[in-house]
Amino acid sequence: MMVFVGTLPFAGKAAHRKAAAEQEQARREAERLERVSELERRLSELERDCDEAAEISLTGVRVTVEKYGEGVVIGQDGNRISVRFAEEEKSYILSSRFSARPRFEDDEYIVSVFTRYGTAQERMKYIRKELELLLA
Repeated sequence: MMVFVGTLPFAGKAAHRKAAAEQEQARREAERLERVSELERRLSELERDCDEAAEISLTGVRVTVEKYGEGVVIGQDGNRISVRFAEEEKSYILSSRFSARPRFEDDEYIVSVFTRYGTAQERMKYIRKELELLLA
């Protein structure tokens, strides 16, 4: 015959709850670490996607814009360019989303590379923000 003294039955339940809570915490931590690893892998892939655009210098390249005519690229920062036309300077983001952008000799290739670059940069920003929250 078992005789329980004091709060032993409750102590067993409390220990069980504590063990279950610890297991849940360990499971969540493993999921967090797995998510961090996945985000870091994805960030690395996106950085490699940006390499092609980083190798292309458009400075000095002649472009045509329907509204302003012919111009020359005078500055570049990633997928953003500055173009000098006869009477003014304008800035553009190179992306297939913008139809009023400058046209290049090898337009399809240039625009596709810089569209991918811009998309990758946006995704990287959100991944870095999520990583920051996960690692805080």
